[in-house]
Amino acid sequence: ELEETTLVTNENLGFSFEVPKDWDRITFEEELSGYVNNGRGIEFISPEYHKEEDGNTISVNGCKIGIVVHNYAGKNNKDNDLKYLEENIYSYKNGEIPEHDWEKLVEIDNYYGIGYFLDKNNEEWREDNYSFGEAAVNIVVDQKIYVIGALFSLEKEDCQEKFHKLLDSISFTKNEQ
Repeated sequence: ELEETTLVTNENLGFSFEVPKDWDRITFEEELSGYVNNGRGIEFISPEYHKEEDGNTISVNGCKIGIVVHNYAGKNNKDNDLKYLEENIYSYKNGEIPEHDWEKLVEIDNYYGIGYFLDKNNEEWREDNYSFGEAAVNIVVDQKIYVIGALFSLEKEDCQEKFHKLLDSISFTKNEQ
């Protein structure tokens, strides 16, 4: 335990990171709505988090950050998601420019992935009049895709700051199974 954050470690899934102490924790084995399906992981929700959906309108107050792990180790064929991600990482590392300004190459703890940042700094997102933001980073580590995502109010910049601090605090461990 640190002064304002808690260190969260999951040796089975091979990661650790820091999260604010007063946030609620939800763990899951199968499905995480809002990010991706069929993964194992954890979500953290700020005390003021609330999401409302009314038809085509989504309103978010506060912040939700989650991490999902998809394990492809031991499979005969790589899944299309893993292949696609590895190909994009390779292309971006070799100088190819991402198609969208909200997509970029990301490095965390000496592993590479693709980050998607849809927030008020993104012109396309503002033009569509979204009142919330989303961010996700897909990192490839030892035949696993770690998806670290956030859903947040555009009015609350501290969520984006917390998300980037979380990204900076992540470390991966080798699990010798």
